Amino acid sequence: MKICILSMQSIVNYGSVLQAYALRRLLQNLGHEVDFIDIQGDGDSIPEIDYSNDNMRCNFMYLYHRLTNHLQRKKIKEFQIDVLELNETNNLKEYDVCVIGSDEVFNCNQKSSWGFSMQLFGKVTNAKKVITYAASCGQTSFEQLTDDKKEKIKCALRNLNAISVRDKNTMDLVNAFGYRQCNYSLDPTLIYDFSKDLSISSTSKGKYNNICLIYAYQDRISDPREISYIKEFCKKKGLRIVAAGAYQSWLKEQLYLKPFELLEAFSQADFVITDTFHGAIFSIKYTERFAILVRDGNRNKLQDLVERLGVKNHLAQDIRDLDKIYGLKKETDTIESVIAMEKEKSYKYLKEQI
Repeated sequence: MKICILSMQSIVNYGSVLQAYALRRLLQNLGHEVDFIDIQGDGDSIPEIDYSNDNMRCNFMYLYHRLTNHLQRKKIKEFQIDVLELNETNNLKEYDVCVIGSDEVFNCNQKSSWGFSMQLFGKVTNAKKVITYAASCGQTSFEQLTDDKKEKIKCALRNLNAISVRDKNTMDLVNAFGYRQCNYSLDPTLIYDFSKDLSISSTSKGKYNNICLIYAYQDRISDPREISYIKEFCKKKGLRIVAAGAYQSWLKEQLYLKPFELLEAFSQADFVITDTFHGAIFSIKYTERFAILVRDGNRNKLQDLVERLGVKNHLAQDIRDLDKIYGLKKETDTIESVIAMEKEKSYKYLKEQI
């Protein structure tokens, strides 16, 4: 069949492009022809956050920040063009099935270039059938929606033939609209096997050893107390601190990596500190020692993820938890068992609904 994926594949973010790639590969493994289509807003655009002047101590730091962002974006943009094969003309094609997801496609209160979009909730005009896979609403809840948005979402959801969500918060939102038959699925980056995509050469082996990898949103680790503790902790453990994924103004060393190289860095790092959903997934899959920083803005999705995979002990409620977490042994057997079970369920859902 001819399938289109409606996701956040155009966002310049490692998690966004890797989840899009993984979902596409899952569908291709089922024998389908798969394209990406772009999100079309309803004219209610909310500008994305401009970080250009945030935490900039001087003109030099501002220029350095712009340079690091440019180098990072270039690596991801190349992946989007060469690997994802994005083509804006795909929106003009007709498809048998549209799969909405994964990622925060239901997070209609977030700042974005497209704003609110009924298309993301099911109003897709160029596909005969529309389903979701591992859709998430992020921190958005039913109570936070305006009456106008509720009415539009309710109307759009009628177009969906099947609904798959990736977390309890999204399940609650969909249930609030009267939809009880939802599939609970894992993010495609968890169930897709990247091993064939990761060819760690002899020259890259050991390249990221003895490092503490910081994978967080831009300057979200900005509390002087947290920064001081991380520096002292890494000095005590003999680890070099490097950032990947987004610029951290308090760090001198930043890795500029292609998406698959990022996964290699996770697999070789001695320790990972992250506060993102996909950073948590990459840590769970590839890193022996990792800490997941919990914040008000990420608690819903991260709490749900770690409970399902049995890694609650890796949650850092306070930065002082790093020492205790560093000594933990990852429950690899439990994690692999859950992923294997969810992978079977996911393939079953996709086969039945496509």
